[in-house]
Amino acid sequence: MRLLLLRTALWKILMGEFITKGDANAAKDMNPAPYDNFIGKVAYSIPKVGGIALVLTGVYGKILAGGAILGAVILHGVASAINSKREKDEDEAECLSEKKE
Repeated sequence: MRLLLLRTALWKILMGEFITKGDANAAKDMNPAPYDNFIGKVAYSIPKVGGIALVLTGVYGKILAGGAILGAVILHGVASAINSKREKDEDEAECLSEKKE
């Protein structure tokens, strides 16, 4: 599945051309792009997804990602501790059963 996301700064509807501006550029592109240069059509639109992407790539998104990573590390540590205790208990139970025999 290929996804193309195009955000335009200004549409000149009457002129039949787009004036585009890249996300990393401070100014609009110098040459307008005619409609004929674009291939495809909008299949569907999901409102508010762009806003979610902006939040996730901003400061709050970085804090959320850091928290998720920290949470994953903590859960991994807890799971390892539980597994180690379970293995230790199984080893002790095995040693006790061998001594009884």
